[in-house]
Amino acid sequence: MIKQKLGDIKIGYSDAKTDDNKYYFDGLKYLEILEKDNKKFIILGEKGSGKTCLALGYKNKQESEGASVKMIYSSEMSEEMISCDIVIKSVESMDGNKLISFYKYYLLIIVGKTLLDKRISFQLLKKIIKHPIKYFFNKFRLKCIIETCESNFKLAKIENNGEFQAGQLLNNSINLNSKVGFLHTYVNKEFSSINNKIEKYIKVLTEYISIVLVFDDLEDYEIFSNNKMQIEKFIYVVQEINDKLIGNNGRVIVVLKNNIFEHINSRSNNLNKIKADRSIEINWNKNYNENSLPPLIELIMMKIINNNPCYQKYKPDKLYNSLFPTNVKGIPIKQYIINATYGRPRDIIMMLTEIQSMFPDETKFTEYHFLNTRSQYSRYFFRELENDLTVDLSVNDKKLLFDVFRNIGQFKFDKKKILEYFETMNFEKKFTIDEFIDYCFDNNIIGYISQDAKGKEHYNWKYIQTGIKCDKDKKLALHNGLVKYLIGK
Repeated sequence: MIKQKLGDIKIGYSDAKTDDNKYYFDGLKYLEILEKDNKKFIILGEKGSGKTCLALGYKNKQESEGASVKMIYSSEMSEEMISCDIVIKSVESMDGNKLISFYKYYLLIIVGKTLLDKRISFQLLKKIIKHPIKYFFNKFRLKCIIETCESNFKLAKIENNGEFQAGQLLNNSINLNSKVGFLHTYVNKEFSSINNKIEKYIKVLTEYISIVLVFDDLEDYEIFSNNKMQIEKFIYVVQEINDKLIGNNGRVIVVLKNNIFEHINSRSNNLNKIKADRSIEINWNKNYNENSLPPLIELIMMKIINNNPCYQKYKPDKLYNSLFPTNVKGIPIKQYIINATYGRPRDIIMMLTEIQSMFPDETKFTEYHFLNTRSQYSRYFFRELENDLTVDLSVNDKKLLFDVFRNIGQFKFDKKKILEYFETMNFEKKFTIDEFIDYCFDNNIIGYISQDAKGKEHYNWKYIQTGIKCDKDKKLALHNGLVKYLIGK
């Protein structure tokens, strides 16, 4: 067995943008499903579950096969937004139909630009050579109409002191009268009319070019910052563009956190079918078998193997057995690790990184190491959860929510115990006790405990069994990752 110091072992990054993703989903087949089913266009999962990594894996694979690809992160969206920094309040004031037309315009512009950016390869040339005039004519017209629209929006921005009102955008008050190409075709229409023109050219170009466009962490985009419900309309537009324009020649993909999707769906109930038929939901615990290495642990072993030449002859199970203890406090180590996470690679990486930081000269992860870094890891875990509770809770309400469990001071409790402290809190959000428990359960702060026929306890968590409801008559439990930070046990 190779004795490598823990401080020298490279586990990899918790951020998919900087990590190698070629082996990320080997055990769960998500990439394979995404490649085979061209109807799937939404990637859902908890924060840190690998949503971006899956999207990157698909994008990179399609790019290697000749597709024109683009990955758009939230920090870049304002630059892409019609290249003129539209004031967000203008979008917020639009009614539903106008908003859909606007989102469609925005998406078509980005799809069009991505197609125009595609350089001619030998593979593409073989397709073009059959109908060169058709390809180059439509490409030229698309280029002209995009440049015309963008230049006139920039001009309108200057003329209106940097701001747009929704009426100015959509009631023909912006002068879009510029020649398109060598024909005296003028654009002086609302978004819906412009969209029809752009669609026509994109439809032709996608006969020659496959396209993959990915919007990563959609909920973080500035345009949705004040109203997450607008994401629903954006999703409908993406679905329409995928079905109507792109078809089998690529995809526009949106990446979204589970809790944001559920928040939107709970207020509209129109997304259930899209979720069932058109999404991939990443869940590292779905195929968990207690007698084998869980996919999540196997992934971490693969990251170590791929990032450390000295371990590259090892199989994941052999490396696992050589680096980790058998148990922690009588619990099998793989179960102990899983219990302290939300089933996310990021959580395990942070847990092991804390140990590496405190015990860099050791050559193996031990029970002592896990127990003596619980405080640091639990603090990280709490901060991650706290940052996620931003959809509909104020800063004060988040503090009061966690104070309920601090005051209970126990790992296991019942509804009556929660009520005892809940009634002393003055929440801004008007919770009933049942709504409060449901909120905590849906956000994986607590789970409920059931028993099998032999009396063995089983912990039920929303992030593992998606779609389940909290059984409030059962004993409840605080998540293991929060226990040390909130109640010190």
